Amino acid sequence: MPKPTQPLPTIFQKYAGMQIPNQNSRPTADGEKLLKEIYDVAADNNVTLRLWTPGMMGTMDWNPSRVNIHTDPNWVISNQCDYG
Repeated sequence: MPKPTQPLPTIFQKYAGMQIPNQNSRPTADGEKLLKEIYDVAADNNVTLRLWTPGMMGTMDWNPSRVNIHTDPNWVISNQCDYG
């Protein structure tokens, strides 16, 4: 059963709809720069972040202070998230 999604927290809203530059499903240097910025925003706000890209495998652990942000197959950041 999929987790209910919610709008992205305000601190991440500016990233919704942005494409993470990538090549062969790996972030490019510009993609790494954008990811670092997003992760820094999370750290500055005392939350952890997990970015889910297509085909990514992850653990099933649940962390209530973690925001899960998803991308579409073109690595465009969704405007929805889930927590855990």
